[in-house]
Amino acid sequence: RGHHGLDCPRVAMTEQTRPYSERPEKKIAIVGFTASRDLAPWGEPDWEVWICNNLWKIGPPQWDRLYDLHESEEIVKDKEHDAFLRRQAQKHADSKDTRLGDRPVYCFEPREEWPTAVAFPRADVTARLGDYFTNSISWMIAHALMEGATELHVYGVDMATGGEYAAQRPSCEYLLGIAVGMG
Repeated sequence: RGHHGLDCPRVAMTEQTRPYSERPEKKIAIVGFTASRDLAPWGEPDWEVWICNNLWKIGPPQWDRLYDLHESEEIVKDKEHDAFLRRQAQKHADSKDTRLGDRPVYCFEPREEWPTAVAFPRADVTARLGDYFTNSISWMIAHALMEGATELHVYGVDMATGGEYAAQRPSCEYLLGIAVGMG
């Protein structure tokens, strides 16, 4: 019997329902473009570092995943980004050290010419956490939660004033509130 004497279904303890305090540690740092990105745990082996969009162009010291969560036609317009993904695939093919080539690039619509592109689980994320997403960072926060992050830090996401601040900050705050609620 559950709270107030009501019959409650028994739920098997799974990775998803186990309290965060009992989960294996999974530290994720989400990194954007602004100056506070310098505070990220670059090079620390117990952290996964997730970057977004074209941050790779300014040479972050180490990263584990790239997220480009724009519609495919917007990504293709950025020829430099497309060329980067092609070079990444070539390094993977030519090198015995495949770490660079194996890093996933999460996209809504992976393209055949981007061999390390991974389909972002958009439907799973919205089914579990709703559909209040106004930017890549909020999608990344949700993905980190779904992957069981036990510690989540956000760097370089200061949300500029004006349109970006007004339109994008609330969804990030909302998802960070969910993160706090999840422990």
